[in-house]
Amino acid sequence: MRIVLALFLVAGSALLFACGGTAKKTPAATPSVAAATAPASSPTRDAATNTAVPATIAAATPTPAAATIAAPTAAAAPSTAAPQATEVASDPTIAAPPPPPPPASGGALTLVALNLEFDTSSLSAAAGPVAVTLDNQDRGIAHNVHFFSKTGSIGMTDVDSGPSMHTLTLGPLAPGAYSFKCDVHPTTMKGILTVS
Repeated sequence: MRIVLALFLVAGSALLFACGGTAKKTPAATPSVAAATAPASSPTRDAATNTAVPATIAAATPTPAAATIAAPTAAAAPSTAAPQATEVASDPTIAAPPPPPPPASGGALTLVALNLEFDTSSLSAAAGPVAVTLDNQDRGIAHNVHFFSKTGSIGMTDVDSGPSMHTLTLGPLAPGAYSFKCDVHPTTMKGILTVS
């Protein structure tokens, strides 16, 4: 055992001598110097070549700011707001057209009483006021004309002996059928007024 230990010491001395002198004690590096010279725990890699970049170069290379990598802004969308109506000034020199004339309404009718009968049993008129003239040509005989709607009497002339004339205004009458008669001779002197 002593021989082995002696051989080890001799070999160590020879190795030390071959390296250039006596062994010197190296003081431990201070943490601040070690931290400054220590390589980064995970080296930075170049994205284009996939090779390691020293920490000093990686630190000096600025990274692009997040604002410069932002997505491009979308083009402004066209406005969908409804267009505002523009007022058109009215021209005071242009007069509005006159209103159309009202449709013809009502009418004037004549009913002749002669030989104990009316000259017609059918009259017609437009809707609206209707004027009926009774022309009693029976000398010395009394007649009149009396008009009725479905709900009852709507007007009559006076009973008078002929020759005489009396005018009765009815209405305005709505479209429909109206009966008429002589109150003195109701079975032989009667008819229908049609209003349309």
